[in-house]
Amino acid sequence: MLFYLVLAYIVVFYSQIGTRIPLLGSMRIELVLGSLILVLIAAKWSQRSVDVSAPGYLNSAIVFLFVAMALSIPGSHWKPRSIETMFTVLKGAALYMMLVSTINTEDKLRKAVWVYILMDALIVCEPFVGVFTGSAQWDTHRGYPKLMGVTGLWSHPNSLGGFAAANLAILFFIFMVEKQWVRKAALLGIGIASIGTIVFTGSRTAYIGVVAVVMMIWLKSSKKGVSLLFAIFVCLLIWVFAPQAYKDQFLSIQQANQVASGQTDQNVDSSMADRWEIVQDAWEIFIEHPIFGVGVDAFMTARGEKFNRWQDTHNLYLQILTNIGI
Repeated sequence: MLFYLVLAYIVVFYSQIGTRIPLLGSMRIELVLGSLILVLIAAKWSQRSVDVSAPGYLNSAIVFLFVAMALSIPGSHWKPRSIETMFTVLKGAALYMMLVSTINTEDKLRKAVWVYILMDALIVCEPFVGVFTGSAQWDTHRGYPKLMGVTGLWSHPNSLGGFAAANLAILFFIFMVEKQWVRKAALLGIGIASIGTIVFTGSRTAYIGVVAVVMMIWLKSSKKGVSLLFAIFVCLLIWVFAPQAYKDQFLSIQQANQVASGQTDQNVDSSMADRWEIVQDAWEIFIEHPIFGVGVDAFMTARGEKFNRWQDTHNLYLQILTNIGI
């Protein structure tokens, strides 16, 4: 029973059903269901009937991360935001605890993986299908359309593209071992929708993610020649059908050295120059707050106070370094 409640929570969490159905949102369905599951896990743990151990030092690393985050809050430049984000991150830790507490057989692992794949399909297929039905939402502040996700967690084009790219490896390797042709076809369809979604997000991060996934698949493959030809074919296919604006966005990566050296002109992509400016600001803020940082998710406020510029880091490493310190 507890395991199926966890599967239900995976659906609630990834589908963001509370934002889709206002009644469930007002009932705080995600909070209520998650709290119930954690209470049941705590009760079973007290009776030593569940095992929450993990390989290596994973649990200790997670606890250490939350301690570091908590230590940054007293000096946060935006305490309410830091506390709110802390609780958001705790949801991820709660989901981790649910999984390690209830998945103890191969059958349960298989079911959990397929529920996750269905949620992946929902997140990437909705906006991709919306491109052709006219229901897709677009971010156009850079002068060209960037596909947005349907739900809050993946509404930003970079978040949507990153999520889709990260799951390509999961889809590929399960496709390779799956025996049923119906499931193979479903995995192939989700993979195609994922690549299409990535293209329309215009996210350079996601584009590089796809390249990284393709390289990893090639390295793991026992048939490297065939895999390389397949990878080249997929990349060429994407390049042929991608709109020119997205190609230009991807090619702007090659301007990184030019931007970093200060050689900017009207031909340089403005977002690249903005990102380099953020890197410089972030490093200066880190030097001023090296131990505990400026607070969880408080970089924008700290940057605005110091430079009157309000964009976030757009860089995971600098985000952690500035938010919670070294």
